[in-house]
Amino acid sequence: LARGAMQGFGSASTVAQGGALAVAYGLTKSIKNAADFDSAMRNVNSIAGLSEGRFKALKGSVLALSGPTAQAPQTLAEGMYQLVSSGFDAADSLKIIKSSAIAATAGLTDTKTATTAVAGVLNAYHLKAGDAQKVSDDLFQTVNLGVLSFEDLAQGIGPVLPFAERLGVNLKQVGAMTATLTKAGVPAAESFTYMKGAMAQLVKPTTDLKQQFAKLGVESG
Repeated sequence: LARGAMQGFGSASTVAQGGALAVAYGLTKSIKNAADFDSAMRNVNSIAGLSEGRFKALKGSVLALSGPTAQAPQTLAEGMYQLVSSGFDAADSLKIIKSSAIAATAGLTDTKTATTAVAGVLNAYHLKAGDAQKVSDDLFQTVNLGVLSFEDLAQGIGPVLPFAERLGVNLKQVGAMTATLTKAGVPAAESFTYMKGAMAQLVKPTTDLKQQFAKLGVESG
């Protein structure tokens, strides 16, 4: 009986030790995550230049987005850094990051990737932070209707946008072209290259293209 009791005690002790180690690991990881988040937000403030009070309020607002958007706090902070680096102030960046994070979750990507795409569109079309939700929706629909990932979209759409804006081609139209080309079997990267090339030709036409315009009775593309 004594031997059995000792064996049972040993098993219980092992379980207890394992539980204690798991708790310790969890605490260590939580502390590290908190430190990483604080460091990432400090990077944001190195550009934003907020007072300590406003900085703490911003940290709290970003942290509060983590649950509803299912995005890690540090990832949200990295997205904020992308935005303030792109010229948006802290208040506008917070509006944009919320829309970007929601789009990221829906598009199975991370906030930093979604934010890169959203910020690029807002800057190219000279839009305001309040337009971020509409932009996010249009980008998500491009991914939804085409054959490409959000990463493909974020990496490739940037060079197309300045030409599209100059020609009056809106984001929905760019998205429609992207979806159509990729569904036809053209890889995303090549689709963006083709669109940029075609638009660049219209912005600065060759002599032959100018002659074609003249035949059509128009001065330019």
